[in-house]
Amino acid sequence: MLELDAFDFQALSELASLYERERRYAALAEMLFRLYDVVGDDKGRAVLLDRLATIFRERLGAMTLAADAYRKLWELDRSNHRALKALRDLYAEQGDLAAIDALYADLGHWDDLVDALVVTADRVVDRQLQLKLLWHAAGIARDRLPDGERAMRAFERVLGLEPQNARAAQALAPLYRKAEKWPRLVTVLELIAEEAPDLDGEGMLALYGELAQVVEKRVGSKSGAFDWVRRAYEIAPSRPEIRDELLRLGRETESWEALSDLLEARVVKLGADAKDERVLILRTIGQIALDRTHKPALARQSFEALLEVAPDDLVAVGALEKLYIDADQQEPLAKLLHRHGALEQGTAEKIAALLRAAQIEHLRLGRAEQAIETLNVVRSIDPDCLPALASLEELHGARAEWRDLVDVVERLATLQKGEARAGALVRAQGLPLRGRREAPGALRVPAAGRQAPAALRRQGARGRGAPLGRAGPGAARLARGDLGDLLAEGQGRQGEEGAVPILGRLLGCSPRRSRPISR
Repeated sequence: MLELDAFDFQALSELASLYERERRYAALAEMLFRLYDVVGDDKGRAVLLDRLATIFRERLGAMTLAADAYRKLWELDRSNHRALKALRDLYAEQGDLAAIDALYADLGHWDDLVDALVVTADRVVDRQLQLKLLWHAAGIARDRLPDGERAMRAFERVLGLEPQNARAAQALAPLYRKAEKWPRLVTVLELIAEEAPDLDGEGMLALYGELAQVVEKRVGSKSGAFDWVRRAYEIAPSRPEIRDELLRLGRETESWEALSDLLEARVVKLGADAKDERVLILRTIGQIALDRTHKPALARQSFEALLEVAPDDLVAVGALEKLYIDADQQEPLAKLLHRHGALEQGTAEKIAALLRAAQIEHLRLGRAEQAIETLNVVRSIDPDCLPALASLEELHGARAEWRDLVDVVERLATLQKGEARAGALVRAQGLPLRGRREAPGALRVPAAGRQAPAALRRQGARGRGAPLGRAGPGAARLARGDLGDLLAEGQGRQGEEGAVPILGRLLGCSPRRSRPISR
């Protein structure tokens, strides 16, 4: 019958049934193709195309022919979603992404397409095809869908297959930022930092800066932020903003050892033109070593190096004073105190430093002459400095420097009051006559040995002065005759009568006082 009429509907139908029973699928497909050309209505053609596509796909494994059959079926009946799904899956399995895009271009069902591509990628065995489908799905979702969730899932599937894929991480970063998924953003940024070879120095600095900011502000980890700022500092240590962040986070996290190591590595690389940076770094290293890590040797080395660069740095001077005291290093301490005194702007602070230097020179180093020079510097600043005058009195007395001693004691007598004044006057009168005669400004009173108490008593008995009463501690010393040359001539010619007012001053009494003075 077919020889007589190749398109005889009844013959073709009978043969199709026969071939189907005999499972002769290739012959069956041929009969269905002939029937497709014979059948005139769309509904009948749709049934035939569906059967053909199923045979090609499930029985013969002819995926290209199956795709052609489904495509014709979809063009014939746009409501046939089963055909659309089958055609989409076939294109996906073949990796024909352009055909998939063309298929969905008119529909606009991009969300369905993305879901289908992801599902298909999970189903296929070929790893490269999986990645190809997932990348395509992620790209469609990112460019076509507003929420970004499907794009994130697709890119995350890519990372699931290739955990070190920096390209996928770079694609996920803006999606996570927009969705405010901060821990996930940190994860992908860390991956980019480790695996992105195309980033230059500026790109890496920007990346480290963002990581530090997100980790500190969004994740709440200052120690994690310090690690990223540390990496940025290793790339660009000369940038003040990076250094400032490093110092801030290092202090707030108490990462003293790590911070000190970074700064020590930096300072050895600095050139001569980086004075300001060198000063800041050396000061910071020294303060950390002194107060935090308790490394006095490193602290001393840093502060001494700092003074070489900045001789007027009071922070270094103050720190080294403490270090020298703790180590009992008196000679460098004395030199440092001189430097301290020269640097201080305030008079009181300047004098205090110099007095300490003089004390060390005198008592610890045994350099009396040097101590006197230092104390005289103090007097050039403040001629009436009592501690300096007292120390000079001791030093000049020990060295038998009478002229200088008389000058100092006379100055003390002028400045002091009450008992202290009396003591100074008594000491002045007790100096050897040689010293008093040599000193132009000295009290010129010759010695009279132990005659002073008797003279006072005689004058009191004659009614020319007040009876001797208790005039303070100086009276007992006077009565014992321990003070030496105490009797004065008055103005040189009045004898005992002229001695009373002077001796009264020495004892701290007045001629008009009426209380008796007993021995």
